[in-house]
Amino acid sequence: MVEFLQLVLLLLAIAVSLASARSGHDARSSGFVAAVRRFAAKQGLVVAAIGCTSFLGCLSVAAYLHEPVPRIPDEFSYLLLGDTFASGRVVNPAPSLPEFFDTLHVLVRPVYVSKYFPAQSVFLALGEKLTGHPAVGVWISSALACAAVCWMLQGWVGPMGALLGGFLMMVQLGIYSYWSQTYWGGMGSVDIPGFRLCRAEQQIPHPAKLAGIRDDKRAADSRKTWMSTEPVAW
Repeated sequence: MVEFLQLVLLLLAIAVSLASARSGHDARSSGFVAAVRRFAAKQGLVVAAIGCTSFLGCLSVAAYLHEPVPRIPDEFSYLLLGDTFASGRVVNPAPSLPEFFDTLHVLVRPVYVSKYFPAQSVFLALGEKLTGHPAVGVWISSALACAAVCWMLQGWVGPMGALLGGFLMMVQLGIYSYWSQTYWGGMGSVDIPGFRLCRAEQQIPHPAKLAGIRDDKRAADSRKTWMSTEPVAW
């Protein structure tokens, strides 16, 4: 059922994209496409809507199916580190008989802790502290990742492309996938690069400014060439 809804939403996104590309900026474009364009122009609202919809979609999937259940060793390792952070510790003391606690992806000497980087487990700890459910932290990281991708695309491909890209990110990965419905999904690793790309785009000069810089440089080079070739009067 969930996969069918994903397919319907993907087909809807493709249809809107094709209709938008065909109509361009034609004033006679359909009312639906025009409404989508007006909504896409409200960039802050679009980013917030993508993030909130992703989080609510994750909640809906969990209510319809079930909360994520850890099944593989990686998930138990992330949960161990998340519970450690939620308890106010960075590491746990080593067991008195560490050889009996050996397991995959967990260090038992000199301390008892997960071997993984902390980003994913920070969100698990956040969910555990706020609600008692680490899965909520997974859904928060998924919502932030979808919002970050949408925000990043607004600077690189424009409002309409950002809306469609954020929608595709949300439908394909942000609501129902192992990225958002398991404890090792890794959406936390998308958040920081997404926001850094937004920052990088803001630091890049506008193409018109780059063209002006190139024109000024070309004019300076031509003056240098003219001065070097001009005959000197003795």
